[in-house]
Amino acid sequence: MTASPPLRTGLLLVALGAAVLAPALGGCRGDRTDARPRQFFPDMDDQPKWNPQSETEFFVHQDGTRRTQRTPDANTVAFARRSFNPEQHASDAWAKDYTLERASFLAEDDAYYTGQTAPDSFVAVIPATVTREMIELGRQSFEINCVACHGYKGDGQGTVAKLGYSPVPANLLDPKFSDPSQRSAKDGHMFSVIRDGLWNDNTGANRMPAYGHNVSPDEAWAVVAYIRVLQAAQNASFESANLSDAVRSELLRTRPAAPASEGGAP
Repeated sequence: MTASPPLRTGLLLVALGAAVLAPALGGCRGDRTDARPRQFFPDMDDQPKWNPQSETEFFVHQDGTRRTQRTPDANTVAFARRSFNPEQHASDAWAKDYTLERASFLAEDDAYYTGQTAPDSFVAVIPATVTREMIELGRQSFEINCVACHGYKGDGQGTVAKLGYSPVPANLLDPKFSDPSQRSAKDGHMFSVIRDGLWNDNTGANRMPAYGHNVSPDEAWAVVAYIRVLQAAQNASFESANLSDAVRSELLRTRPAAPASEGGAP
């Protein structure tokens, strides 16, 4: 049976198309090659960009270098997701998160965002109002980031210590962390150690890793507040505390169970 002219034309076009595509598709069989992959639909796979440490011909710095990093020009205004006057809207509920986020970006309060008022001059007391919510935030962050080394009670008897790792985790109940006359007991110093880590002054060896990548300034102060609660709880008796019957009953009702490996709850 002889194919009709339209059918013959269609078959010819298919054959020609296969012949043209065969070499291109031949590289799609998984063969290893150092050549760039064929991009039939590149979309936005390749975009012009400047790597931080690369050079550019677009501009020259005052020192003659052509690095891509640039210090923002004076009076540069950062682009924000929403424009608002923080003073005008300070009392508006919708602006609370923006106000806090703005303060965090600016970090203008050295005492709050560094724990220091000057180099190596640590604040003695948390520069914020300590609330029950803050202490609860501190408990959560402490149990996520600190318990493995310092234990639930803060006594330095966490899993890391029990396994014999070095350096030995600090016992946060030691007087050197609670005596106000000690540098290591200042709230600002504890905040700095949480965020920036601690190194041996003589050898430079790291004594505690920095947790600034995982603990925000708000959380770090909350952890300090919770550590103070742990310290105070060691010499306190629930039975002898000056509490009303209603408060005592509520605390007993809501008191969390102690971790199995730590004994009584603080």
